[in-house]
Amino acid sequence: MIDKDENIIIVGSQNSNTNDRFLERSNIKSVQYFDKNKSFEEISFFSKQGELGISSICWKPSEPLIWFYTTGTEIIRLNLDTKESRELPIDHLKDIHEISIIDGFLWISNTCYDELVCVDLESELVKERFQLGGGNIQIENGKKNKYHSNQVFSTYDGELTALVHHVNGEQLFNRVAQKLIKSQGNGGVLFLKSGKTIRLQLKAPHSVRKVNGQYWIFDSGHAQLNVYSKEWKLIKEMSMAGWGRGGDFSDSKQLYYAGVSAKRKRYLAFNEENKQQNMLQIFNYNFELKAEYLVPNIEQINNVYLISANQLELIRKLG
Repeated sequence: MIDKDENIIIVGSQNSNTNDRFLERSNIKSVQYFDKNKSFEEISFFSKQGELGISSICWKPSEPLIWFYTTGTEIIRLNLDTKESRELPIDHLKDIHEISIIDGFLWISNTCYDELVCVDLESELVKERFQLGGGNIQIENGKKNKYHSNQVFSTYDGELTALVHHVNGEQLFNRVAQKLIKSQGNGGVLFLKSGKTIRLQLKAPHSVRKVNGQYWIFDSGHAQLNVYSKEWKLIKEMSMAGWGRGGDFSDSKQLYYAGVSAKRKRYLAFNEENKQQNMLQIFNYNFELKAEYLVPNIEQINNVYLISANQLELIRKLG
């Protein structure tokens, strides 16, 4: 199920809301290698980093040993070869979801503040802060002005685009048993230059991946992996075990490795059949589920990456 020249790492963390937690922070193994024997090995260098753990990792294809990763509140540059690391000088970051490198720029989904931050990797300085909504605006009449973007990506036409939970910028809330529960919205994509939006009617979407001329996106709230054409026409909906987040596609194996996060305690009352399990699900290009494995020692999966043998060897040596 895994190419001999590819290796899978799972990135996870503790839940941010204390009411959802079931592990102590000391038990969180934030980056784990899924080995060929179908077991998980801790990459100990990352385990104690961040209040909750690691959220996202990226690197330039031309510089695979220079990693950028985030703990959710900071961006770290790490040289896997020399083991040198430093925090980039970027302030006002919180609840970062995905980070991506596009055309030499680092794009940060600064989700808490409803903004996208663009960093020039030559100078390592902020080039632009792209405000989507009003950030932490008070809830009024069951609404909050928030797009909730969790990823910036480049389309097949080269357009910078954000994956958002609410394409109209309004997040709805319901009051249930004296608690405010988010009502996941009309998720879709927002084109940064034109401001055009496409409503895909997704519920809390995550992790756009470009796969063989298609877009693969988790419709997380509906427990599906959706496949779209270049023109954003729905091709296929695949059922998943739960809340999809984080995925990578193997060109050599033609397999998609998908992360599934355990349903949080706050939402279990609405679906008692959904068990508290984090897992890796593997789909083939014919949209068939081929295998699944439970992922231990995290409360939520944030990302899944395929890395080279050299990258794996070096992160194992980080200490």
